[in-house]
Amino acid sequence: MQAFATQALVTTHSPTIASACSPTDLLIVRNDNGSLSGVPLLREPLTNSTPNAIRQLLLGDRPQLVDALMHEHVLAPEGKSDFLWFSRLARILEITSNRHPAGVDFAVKIGVVPTHGSIGQTSEFLAARHPHVACLVDGDAEGYRHADQLKGLTHAISLIVSWPKDWTIENVIVWILEADPDVLQDSLLREAGVPSTMEELTSAFAVTGGQARLKSNYLAHDALADALATSDPCLARANTLLSDMVKILTSGGSGAKYFQRDDAGSTTTSIVWNFHPTGG
Repeated sequence: MQAFATQALVTTHSPTIASACSPTDLLIVRNDNGSLSGVPLLREPLTNSTPNAIRQLLLGDRPQLVDALMHEHVLAPEGKSDFLWFSRLARILEITSNRHPAGVDFAVKIGVVPTHGSIGQTSEFLAARHPHVACLVDGDAEGYRHADQLKGLTHAISLIVSWPKDWTIENVIVWILEADPDVLQDSLLREAGVPSTMEELTSAFAVTGGQARLKSNYLAHDALADALATSDPCLARANTLLSDMVKILTSGGSGAKYFQRDDAGSTTTSIVWNFHPTGG
């Protein structure tokens, strides 16, 4: 198209089409109660001083970024594993949407953005381009540091969700699987390198290096998601998790089962919600 015209204007709801453009050519248009506004995805071309996290977001993950920004709400988790697991859970719940509708609801209302090494830089970039950005942090010292950083940004993140103390997304997946431990007996999981008991699975996720590090074995994660999809108890627990996330991000958390508002950790500009696996 650019070969035949000096200027071309294309409107689309397709993130695939939009992400094919250069970041400086993309304008994010919103209609808020009849008020039309447009924000450039990137005002100036990337330079050598652009943080790596932002470069990766705009160059390597532009389709996922554009897709997320087209949603009513945007969720920026602390790590890549969170992004992938939310995608997996939404996908398997959509397959059984007649019994577990939260997957469709989550996918329609919430766009999840992959982050790379700096949730603070990524979140500030997002908040300057979208009015409803929430962040998800781990329940460890690094996660708490990230939460404090997010509260102090120029565009302070108004909603921060945290996993329990010492928990990451892998602990959440173990919690979902604990609803039906028999799913780990699937022979295909052995071929993917997944242990056969919850205790061994938890330990394997905690390994920090080497070939035994299950945390970065994404093929094993895919196999776990497929096994989880065969169990109604696991699907029900995953459904409630995603349903709670939708309630927190879109309607103030009313009716959330597994999350509680952390008034002590909240500020005048940032509300913190903590996950409680035993129920709120």
